[in-house]
Amino acid sequence: VSDRKGGMGGLDIWYSVLDKSGNPGPAANCGKGVNSAQDEITPHYDHDAGVLYFSSNFWPGYGGYDVFKSKGWGSKWSKPENIKMPINSGYDDTYFTMLPENKLQGFVVSNRPGGTSLLSETCCDDIWSTEMKIPTLLYV
Repeated sequence: VSDRKGGMGGLDIWYSVLDKSGNPGPAANCGKGVNSAQDEITPHYDHDAGVLYFSSNFWPGYGGYDVFKSKGWGSKWSKPENIKMPINSGYDDTYFTMLPENKLQGFVVSNRPGGTSLLSETCCDDIWSTEMKIPTLLYV
C-alpha cells in the first residue's frame, strides 16, 4: 500500500511479481477495479481462491473502513464486494484474514464498541475473531 506517484489517489494497493529467485520485480498498481480516489489499505490475497481482501473508505459501506473482496490478479479485478456485517461495522474494520485450514473463520481488526477501552469506547483497535456464514439453499 502506497501513495506513490502513478496511483489512483489516496493510498492504493500495489503488487509485485517475484522472479525465479524470489526477488520482487517493480511495483505495479492494482488498478481502478480495486483502487479509488480515496484509501485502500490492509490487503490480504487468498492465492487458493484468487480473492483479494482489503479495506477501503471509498466503496459503499457501513462507515469508516469496511472490508471488501474482489476476484482477480494483477490489475484485473471484479467489482469490489462488501463482505457485510458482522465482519463489517460502522467503525474501522481492517486487516481481515481467514484461517488457511478453515475458510469460514478468521480475524479482523476493528475499533468497534465492545473492545478494550483505554480512552473511550472506540479509541483503540482490537483483534476480533470472525465467522462467515454458509448460505442455506432453500427448495421451493
